[in-house]
Amino acid sequence: MNVGTYKVVASVEEDTNYNEASIEKEFVITKSDSDIQVTLDKSEYIYGDTLTFKIDVDLKSESNLSTKLLQQDTVALYLGEQKLSNDVKLEDKKAVITFDTTKTDKLGELDKAFTFTIKYEGNHNLDVSSKDITVPICKKATEITNINDLSKTYDGKEISELAYDINHKESEVQVTYQQLIGDKYEDIQTPIVNVGAYQVILTSPATNHYSAGEETKEFKITSSDSDITITSDKTTYVYEDQITLDVSVNLAKKQFFFERLFAKDNTVTAYIGGTAISSSVKLDKNNQAKFTIDTKDENVRKVLKPSDQALTITVKYNGSENLNNTAKDISIMLHKKDTTVSFKDTAFNLSRVYNGKSVTVDVEKDIHKTENAPEVTLNWNSEDGTVLDKAPSKVGKYQLNVSIPEDAYYNGSSVKHDFEITKAELSVEVKVKDKQYDGLNTAEIETVTLVGVAEGDQITLINGTPTFASVDAGKNIAIHFTEFTLDAEEDVLNNYTLIQPTGVTANITNAWIPTKDVEYTTSQPNANGWVKEDFKIQAKEGYLLALGNKADGSRSTNWSKELAGSEEGANSIEFYVKNEQTGAISTRITENYQLDKTKPEVHGLEKDKVYCIEITFTVEETNLDVVKANEKELTPNEKNVYTLTAGKHQITVVDQAGNETVLAVTVNAEHTPNADDSDCTTPVTCTVCGAVVKEAQEHSFTTYTSDSNAGCLTDGTKTAECDHEGCTQTKTVADEGSALGHDWGEWETVTSPDCENKGSEKRTCKRCSVTETKDLDANGHDWEEDFTVDQEATCTEEGSKSIHCKNCDAVKDSTNIPATGHAYEEPRWNWSEDGKTATGTFICQNDNSHVETKTADVTSTVKEPATCIQEGTTTYTAKLTFEGNVYTDTKDVTDIGALGHNWEEEYTIDKEATCTEEGSKSIHCKNCDAIKDSMAIPATGHKYVHGVCTVCEWKDPNYQEHEVGGGSGSSWNKGDDNGLSVQTPEEIGKVTDVTLNGKPLVEGTDYVVNDGTVVLQPNVLEELKEGNHMLTIYGEKGYVETQIKIEKNITPAPQKPGNTTEPEKSESKEPNQEIGSPQTGDSANLVLWFGLLFVSMGSVSTTYFYRKKKCN
Repeated sequence: MNVGTYKVVASVEEDTNYNEASIEKEFVITKSDSDIQVTLDKSEYIYGDTLTFKIDVDLKSESNLSTKLLQQDTVALYLGEQKLSNDVKLEDKKAVITFDTTKTDKLGELDKAFTFTIKYEGNHNLDVSSKDITVPICKKATEITNINDLSKTYDGKEISELAYDINHKESEVQVTYQQLIGDKYEDIQTPIVNVGAYQVILTSPATNHYSAGEETKEFKITSSDSDITITSDKTTYVYEDQITLDVSVNLAKKQFFFERLFAKDNTVTAYIGGTAISSSVKLDKNNQAKFTIDTKDENVRKVLKPSDQALTITVKYNGSENLNNTAKDISIMLHKKDTTVSFKDTAFNLSRVYNGKSVTVDVEKDIHKTENAPEVTLNWNSEDGTVLDKAPSKVGKYQLNVSIPEDAYYNGSSVKHDFEITKAELSVEVKVKDKQYDGLNTAEIETVTLVGVAEGDQITLINGTPTFASVDAGKNIAIHFTEFTLDAEEDVLNNYTLIQPTGVTANITNAWIPTKDVEYTTSQPNANGWVKEDFKIQAKEGYLLALGNKADGSRSTNWSKELAGSEEGANSIEFYVKNEQTGAISTRITENYQLDKTKPEVHGLEKDKVYCIEITFTVEETNLDVVKANEKELTPNEKNVYTLTAGKHQITVVDQAGNETVLAVTVNAEHTPNADDSDCTTPVTCTVCGAVVKEAQEHSFTTYTSDSNAGCLTDGTKTAECDHEGCTQTKTVADEGSALGHDWGEWETVTSPDCENKGSEKRTCKRCSVTETKDLDANGHDWEEDFTVDQEATCTEEGSKSIHCKNCDAVKDSTNIPATGHAYEEPRWNWSEDGKTATGTFICQNDNSHVETKTADVTSTVKEPATCIQEGTTTYTAKLTFEGNVYTDTKDVTDIGALGHNWEEEYTIDKEATCTEEGSKSIHCKNCDAIKDSMAIPATGHKYVHGVCTVCEWKDPNYQEHEVGGGSGSSWNKGDDNGLSVQTPEEIGKVTDVTLNGKPLVEGTDYVVNDGTVVLQPNVLEELKEGNHMLTIYGEKGYVETQIKIEKNITPAPQKPGNTTEPEKSESKEPNQEIGSPQTGDSANLVLWFGLLFVSMGSVSTTYFYRKKKCN
């Protein structure tokens, strides 16, 4: 019930027991206190939070009171007198009112406590009520996030635009870039392009709602890879060639990058095995570096060794501030250069006759060789291959090997020349003395000369012995010589052939024929004309004898009184006689004789031997005279055999020379038998002559006795003695039926039986060790249940399988396995060089001997059209069908000719000239990047303003700050009609510009320059605030800075009506930056105002001191 005055009536209706009755009572409902309690969900908030005020109502009121309370616009949230919200909601019987701190700017600067008031406006039931609650609200942290990464690889461009997120827009973010110099970061103002470590600092100043924020993001510009590609127009070189490599740079980079890459010495270097080699690099019109290596260069030779193996040349880019070092390898084949060597004259020949001197070769005159190749070497070999240490001079067959030796750069070569040094002929000039006849053929050399000996050879001639061709006297008798020989070292003698002397003659004079029995005598033969002792020739007194029995008829040189002939048979002696008194020698004399000194030989008889019955004998004698027995001549039979009968005989045999042989023998009339040997089979012989006296007869054996030597299976023997009287010989024969039989041991297994073969066992006889063997039956097969593959099936041939025995190699039920058929792999393609024909070869994977080759149909398309300098490429496609499948393959062939360049008529600027570097322009090809007729564009030079180039921002190092000559720290009073003068030093040169507080002034209007003094005009000074201001004067060679002070007008100016007096404003450190004035009548902030004014004045003083100090 609402507030008001009420009456309650209670009545009871009449019923059967009671009468009707009623009663009334008035009451008043007065306004209730709202009694509101307010709580917050937390004790502190930050900007952006929503404050939730929970309003708790006293529940002694009706339960629907809070609902009614909130259904009406009677509760609101206040900050001071400002109503913030009246949006109330009911949650759990509590009124909830929220306040979003971002929805109003009435909070002002945060980071302090705020007192909020919950006001109830009241109604006819409830009184007006309010509750205060104090809440700290802090500034929200500034969050700078998602700063983009500016890191990159050097590309010659400035870094990309900075991007980031910030959680508010109440302040402008200040961006500072820094570069890592040494171990600390320093601010930089110039655009960031080059390689280095950097950081960007993003700073957001504090605002009413957000605290100050700062984030740092590091980034790097790393060196760019130089991205060099190396190619060569060929892969195989020969020493002395120039190796040309094309060093191409990635054309995605700027033109100036190429030029900078190759502009400096040692930027690009070739290495072999880590050693730099001499080379030259030039950039052609197509942006390719032509890299040339002269293989003949002395420094290159040290490391660039030709080889039959691939040679790796490493081309290194040595990098720069912004480009990485890089290296690329290229493999080439550098072969040694072939050489030739030959004789200049086709008739060149070293053959000759020995002359004692070494053969010579004039290399310059006789030999032709490859230019620059190593010097030729001359090697001398003998016929047997022996290597000589110098040119030969001796006789023999030789070979000259003229060779260019192989070295690190040239292949060797050689030419051979066979020649011979033949023997020199030596002749003998000889003269022989004439002599008196002496019966000898001896001769004596008078003079001898050896002709033809080479200078320096030491040879001694050993004379041959001369003899006359006849011992007889005569004129011009030919002289024969034994061989003349030479005495010298063997290697000297080998060089000569000695020609024996011929045609030499001499004379022998006089002759004397001696007489037998006058000058000499001889032995006398018997009546038969024979002698049986040596035939002797004896010289008479006063004479000597010498034999003349040499082959040439000459005599012996030994003279004696007697000569003898001892050779049997008919012979002669040739001899000479010498008169001892006169010395005369006779001609050759011959005496004949017959000599037999040998006795006859008797065969068949032995001296003093006894024979039986009769004996025969023969006589051996060429000159037999007579054979006698007991002085009686015997006559032989027709075979010249003589016979003697019983009796004693003396045999005498005589030859014609009187030699005789005598011997005695006896012939018995009967034999004398020998003793019996008790063997009737042996004959009885004569003990004298050995003849058989009694003939032998066969034995007779009749009674045998067993020898007890029978075996198991063999009979023994029995023996009998001969039945003949006196014969003790025996005979042993087999005793048939006497074998004993075997005494067997137990059976032993020899071989166990298998599936198909029988086994065996044996037993051994105890007496004779013989064995007996018998068979054991075979076991039979034990068959497997499943088939075993015996031979795998091939593509074209069947295989086989069968059931195998478990115990042996036997098989049964052999069954064929069908052939598998071919399983051809993908074709192996074989293309012609021009790509217009191709074949595909199919090899079976089951058996690589199964090969099928098919010819494909070939079509073509252009893959890469030809360019100005590059040939085009055609793609050839081969297609063939094999066993129902289609196969294709392609081959690219460079076979489209290059088009050639189509040049522009006008120049194109390739590189703009900069302040310090030349530019370039050239004629460009319309169809490609090729250029020609490149020309330099001169550098523009720096365009300095205030010592900084306006084009490239280069700072002139000579453009420096100087001290003011006069007027530094000057002041000027407002209202003064005179300007302010500042004298500039001569070092800055002519004044070019003047700025005041960084703002450019106009010469003639704002200032004038008189003889190096700058005079600021009153009009520009009057506009300045009172306080310090920075004046900068720029000259051609430097600048000066100084502070000037503007002071108030000494004469007070009349005030205009309506103006309120304001405190004097103080200037901050930065010119023209003013501090806000306090509000009029706000006495509570006067202390703050004067404090700030004091700080500001301190800043002015500090700045002035800094500037002065800087100038000093």
